[in-house]
Amino acid sequence: MTDPSAERDDAEVRRLVALCFSGVALAVLAGTAVVVAAVIGVAVVRDPTIPAPGSLPSFSSPAAILLFGGTLGGIGAAVATAWWALAPIGNWYRRGMLATVAAFATAVVMLLAIPANIFFGVPGLLVLLSLVVIGATPLLRRVVRLSRA
Repeated sequence: MTDPSAERDDAEVRRLVALCFSGVALAVLAGTAVVVAAVIGVAVVRDPTIPAPGSLPSFSSPAAILLFGGTLGGIGAAVATAWWALAPIGNWYRRGMLATVAAFATAVVMLLAIPANIFFGVPGLLVLLSLVVIGATPLLRRVVRLSRA
């Protein structure tokens, strides 16, 4: 015979684990969306002239500032989304560590923008952004549902 309180505890642990996985995945996709949107902005405002070999690029140009700000903004968006999504956990240490995992995972997944931009340009980046948003939508619904349970 099984103890009903043990079954409730087991169900609660499974719910929180599912929330952690879904919340971190949502955070990674949210951060990636911000970075890809910034790369699209860079492609739009970038000077089409190619600098001469050996010359240093201007780090004060609007494109450089947008790329740097968008990258940090995407990592910040991943951390903020993970912190929000994992609020039902309650433990600040666990939320912070999982938010850090989401930030590092965003830094890896955002690298998908490089080949998308090189091979397909802005249309490829728009497709990538669309895929990221489409992937994040069911995760957002799942996080909200698991948070209310």
